Amino acid sequence: MKKTAQTLLMALFCFLFFTSCNNTKNENGDAEKKAGKTSAAVDYSNSDYVKVIPDNALVIQKIDLGNLVDKSGILKNAVIKAKYEEAAKDFPSEIKQLFDKIYSNPSKSGININSPAFIALDGVGPVSMIITCEMGNIQDFEATLQTLAENQIKPIERNGMKCVEIDREIAFVYDYEKLLVVLNERGAYINNYLNLPENRIAANSPKFAGCFKNNDDLTLVVNIERVMELAYAEISRNRMPSEVVQAYNNLLNSCKNSVFIASLDFKDGKVTLNSNINLPQEYAGIINDVIKKPTHSHFGYIPANSFAVLNYNFNLQQLYNHMESRGLLKELEKERGAKELVSAIASALSGEWTAAAWVDRHDQEQ
Repeated sequence: MKKTAQTLLMALFCFLFFTSCNNTKNENGDAEKKAGKTSAAVDYSNSDYVKVIPDNALVIQKIDLGNLVDKSGILKNAVIKAKYEEAAKDFPSEIKQLFDKIYSNPSKSGININSPAFIALDGVGPVSMIITCEMGNIQDFEATLQTLAENQIKPIERNGMKCVEIDREIAFVYDYEKLLVVLNERGAYINNYLNLPENRIAANSPKFAGCFKNNDDLTLVVNIERVMELAYAEISRNRMPSEVVQAYNNLLNSCKNSVFIASLDFKDGKVTLNSNINLPQEYAGIINDVIKKPTHSHFGYIPANSFAVLNYNFNLQQLYNHMESRGLLKELEKERGAKELVSAIASALSGEWTAAAWVDRHDQEQ
């Protein structure tokens, strides 16, 4: 069953990719949307399939690979196409036929190809990953699921939905409206996400609004408040010095309803990153001190045929200074020279960094 689970997960991510890649083949107006001819933000907050994401999730990510792929033209890249064809040689014949069929007619996957997928990390108990998609055709989805699992699974009815559990770590739950996948090595507890009260649904929370209503190709929301709650709980359990616990408690109280939102939009051959952090002014000032606008001073060393470039400018020494002034580094004082070492590392890593990926003349990735 382990192999079955791995196959199903790999296939799910591939289907999200393949079915999204062919969104422009639809004749219901989505091609026009994908081409950037509409500007009104699409609101998914009332969609049934997003109501399984709890409001205390650590991270929520909306992803529309179709937009990214269609705009970037990545499927036309000869190197990427060759690598896929090489990998497909190892697929069992039935699965390869299934992939080929879905690639040519994405609606055959059973997943609604006109809506984005949402991926979340849940902060309840042991961290779970949940993936939710809008269902298109439940019969096609079940046929796809059985082919991938070599007819080794039998869905059972649970809470009005069909459920497939694999080794208790992975659960596929679906009905005519949605597909929910839950992954947790300590048990995929699907009841944590089905029939959530209205006040526990992330899509109903104002702080997550930016994730469910936009036209961006990818949106990431980090729940800063929840992250700080977990950090504070861990520090309290480990019996840290009282001044450290108090410092984190003050920070937690300052971060109520705080989130970090980042979105990517691929347009005109470039990926635009927009970010926004909802923090008290004091902490927003710290962010401005630490994250600086890149000057692109290293771009003269980057090959013209690079297909991906990452450039950032961090002042980690300033971050160290702010943490020290707030008593968050008291624990380092127990070890001789620890604070000095951390300060030296922060200073050494401060500055502008650039990374790039390209393909050389021998088609080898760098």
